Amino acid sequence: MAEVGGDPRPAKMKKIKPQEGLKFDVSNIERFLADYELAAELDKATDYDKARQVVRFVENGETRAVLETLEGNAPPNWSKLKAAMLSYWADFDTALFTERDITSLVAKWVVKGGVSSVSDYHEFRKAWDPIQAYLVSKGHIESDEELKKQFYQAFSVGFQGRIRDQMIKDNTLVTTADNWARFPAFRILRSAVDTVMKGHISLSFEDTRSAAPVVSPFQEANDTMKKMLANQRPAVSSSAPKADPSMDELTKMFKAFKQFMKQGGGKTGPLTERGPMICYYCHREDHGTLRCAKLQKDKEAGLVEQRGNKYFLPNGTLIPFDRSRPIRHVVASFQPNQSSNP
Repeated sequence: MAEVGGDPRPAKMKKIKPQEGLKFDVSNIERFLADYELAAELDKATDYDKARQVVRFVENGETRAVLETLEGNAPPNWSKLKAAMLSYWADFDTALFTERDITSLVAKWVVKGGVSSVSDYHEFRKAWDPIQAYLVSKGHIESDEELKKQFYQAFSVGFQGRIRDQMIKDNTLVTTADNWARFPAFRILRSAVDTVMKGHISLSFEDTRSAAPVVSPFQEANDTMKKMLANQRPAVSSSAPKADPSMDELTKMFKAFKQFMKQGGGKTGPLTERGPMICYYCHREDHGTLRCAKLQKDKEAGLVEQRGNKYFLPNGTLIPFDRSRPIRHVVASFQPNQSSNP
């Protein structure tokens, strides 16, 4: 016998069996209802069964509390309850992100061993920042303070230690009365992470420098002069003291050196032959650094600052010169600090 306004109650209810992934979390209501009705049909459940048991397939907490207030929940009427669920949660279907996306993102990096390099951090931020901004702006969370623990957990154990040490150094780590440490505000945590990453960039730059420094033209000429002096100096016995060359000898050797350098300094090609002009900012060979269009564009965009022949990042960090890689590679790899509401 059916209750007033409700579906007829069957003589024996059919249990709708739980299935993996069949759980409503306020997103994609139409997909959930379609899967739920299919599961009910397979178990030969009636509309009364569906209205009575749908609560078991909804997340505990606020979502379940809302469901229990909708029309069709009591007395059980599946058509009314289904319509009410569609009406109430239809807007949630347009949600780009939910808190589960943050959980999944962190879990993915934990499986990889955590964020452990500057390139990892850039990749992580590309996914994290849009989700965080969306969740805060759409009211899924009250503030980004709710995400600081998950943000920290995404880093490798080694980087977590560096971040913690940086907060201790900055005296920003919060200590409770019983000597337990807890996270500071999210913006402070993120600032500590950015500082650690900047230090890691500097260390990376040092590692990429050439192990064998390029010999300057002056040093090369000086070495050549020394060799000529050694070749033209008469051989003497090791027991006799070496006499200093006279002024006439020095004059003759200097003239010979000048003639030697004019003839190419012993090199296979003439001195007038030079390699192609290379721009140290972008490493192209069709122009010099001063005429680099990409340099001018990045300077106008505030991505790099030039002072004489030195280049600086927006935060004032000097970009170490390394002819093995273009300066623009460093500029493109750098990301400035962002506020707590990216």
